[in-house]
Amino acid sequence: MTLNLGRMGQLPSWLASPVFEGDEEKTYQAGLVNIIVLASIAFACAVMVSGALDGTMPFVTLIIDLVACLVMIQFLLWLRRGRVAWARLGLVIFGLVYLTAATASLGSICRPTAAIFTFWVLMVGVLFDLRGIVLGTVGASLAILGLIVAENAHWLVSPSQGSSVSDWVTYTALFAFTSGLTYYINQGTKRALMLAQTEVVQRQQTEIQLYATQNKLQGIINGLPDLLLEVSLDGVIHDYRSPCADLLATTPEAFLGKNLFEFLPREAAQRVIDAIQEAARSGLSSGTTFALEQPDGTRWFELSVSAKPGCDEQDQRFICLSRDTTMRRRAQNALLVSETRHRVLADNARDIVWSTSGSGLLSYVSPAVETVLGFTPDEVRQQTMEVMFAPTSFAVWLAYIQQLKADCSAGNPPESFRQEILCRCKDGSTVWTDVMAHPMFNDEGLVEIVGVSRDISEHKRLMQELEQAHDVAQAAKQALQSANEELSKIAITDPLTGVYNRRHFIKVADTQRAQVQRYLSTVSMLIFDIDHFKSINDNYGHPTGDRVLIEITQLVSSALRQGDVLARWGGEEFVVIMPQCDALEAMQLAEKLRALIAAHPFAEVRTVTVSLGVAEFKPCESLDEWFKRVDLALYAAKSSGRNMARLAA
Repeated sequence: MTLNLGRMGQLPSWLASPVFEGDEEKTYQAGLVNIIVLASIAFACAVMVSGALDGTMPFVTLIIDLVACLVMIQFLLWLRRGRVAWARLGLVIFGLVYLTAATASLGSICRPTAAIFTFWVLMVGVLFDLRGIVLGTVGASLAILGLIVAENAHWLVSPSQGSSVSDWVTYTALFAFTSGLTYYINQGTKRALMLAQTEVVQRQQTEIQLYATQNKLQGIINGLPDLLLEVSLDGVIHDYRSPCADLLATTPEAFLGKNLFEFLPREAAQRVIDAIQEAARSGLSSGTTFALEQPDGTRWFELSVSAKPGCDEQDQRFICLSRDTTMRRRAQNALLVSETRHRVLADNARDIVWSTSGSGLLSYVSPAVETVLGFTPDEVRQQTMEVMFAPTSFAVWLAYIQQLKADCSAGNPPESFRQEILCRCKDGSTVWTDVMAHPMFNDEGLVEIVGVSRDISEHKRLMQELEQAHDVAQAAKQALQSANEELSKIAITDPLTGVYNRRHFIKVADTQRAQVQRYLSTVSMLIFDIDHFKSINDNYGHPTGDRVLIEITQLVSSALRQGDVLARWGGEEFVVIMPQCDALEAMQLAEKLRALIAAHPFAEVRTVTVSLGVAEFKPCESLDEWFKRVDLALYAAKSSGRNMARLAA
């Protein structure tokens, strides 16, 4: 609806309603508000002037009218600033407050001012349509009810006892009638304007479409690469239009005014005449095809015939459109050969050849699907890939489709699909297949996905057997390694106490000798023997003696340094190699071990003591000579009363 109420009546520019370019509805609403505000200001001014002249209007009412004029001016300022919604809402709210306050200031509901509420209802209905009509009627009715209650309660200045509920009902009925009439007028006006506008728009669109169609038709005719002939019923050519002069291997002027049989082969000319007669008989278009032998080979043509409108029945004319379809026929033949060749390959391949359309349905499945999965091609065709793929594999396929669509939307090149997919068979079993698929796109998006599924279940089985064999070999290798480690451990450790045995100790001692001789460092050897161990075995039994041996090795191991080596020399004798340790340090360690063992309470034996011999290695000394000195020191400790340590000379 295009109305500019702000320009109606040629108002001065400072009174005219603002125009909002591109927003006709806002301009229309601004015009309504502008007219109502100006009329309200004029009404308030007239009331103030008449009241001031005859002196009958209370001073409070004059003040209220003055305030109303100022507020109305503020609404006009809002309109100029584009705040049309604020002005509409403010006009409605303030109007009700103003009328109620003005009526109350006059002192009685019986004054004619109360009838102006009808104008307010009409104004709200015009501004807010059906919602405004309902709210206006309810608001005015409640305002009148409030005034009647105030008057009967003697709250007004000049109360009248004549106002009652019947007056409120009368006013409310008047408001409802005014609202209904307003709504009816609004709807009728809108319908009339809408119909008029629709008719204008439709007429304009029809004219535009007609003009565009004429231009398009003329452009199509002018741009046709085909031969356009005007031929009579007897086959005589009367007019032509052709951008391609050699279409029929001769110029159009050469056959203008001639019969078709004069320049076309008889069979081709007869086909054209038959098509013309069919169009004349049916009153509809008809068509045919014909071939011409030319120096570059056979050329095929499609002919479309339709009656020329506006011709006399005695002189019927027909428009013949002849199109060279030789290239299309050759392409169709090549496509047919290619399709036949590939279909023969697909139908006889051992792999499943399939394709899905852009909608996700299987458009083709090769016969191999029955050999591999048990389904016939008809059973899976027009189904989604879910019918062939197991659930987990189908989820992988859906993820690929989503990624494919995302790449297409982002303009990224599409990627092919290559996965090992678990397929379900018709009998409920599953087989593994190697799936390769490639998407094909055009300007409109995904056209088709062509794929091949190869049965690799036998390959999978062999791979699983190979993996199982590899796992068995690995397990055997680990077992052998563990056994070798255990044998190595047994070879160098004492089976009872778990410390190194005599053989390994000799190797360690010999290595330490070589280190001392090469780097001029120090190393000491300590040997200790359990005192009266034979009596422990005799009195408590060999199991107790074994437990004493084990417990002593644990005590000594916990007290040694990290690089020290403890070994069982034999029976109740133990030796310790202490690298980077001189005689003094070795004696300190020996005394520490002696005191530790002597103070330790053994479960059954209670107290056990040891005798210790210590000797620092001397350069150029043999292992036997070194050990002999240590053994002599141990013998000296035992001879001196046991439970003591002696340093070798």
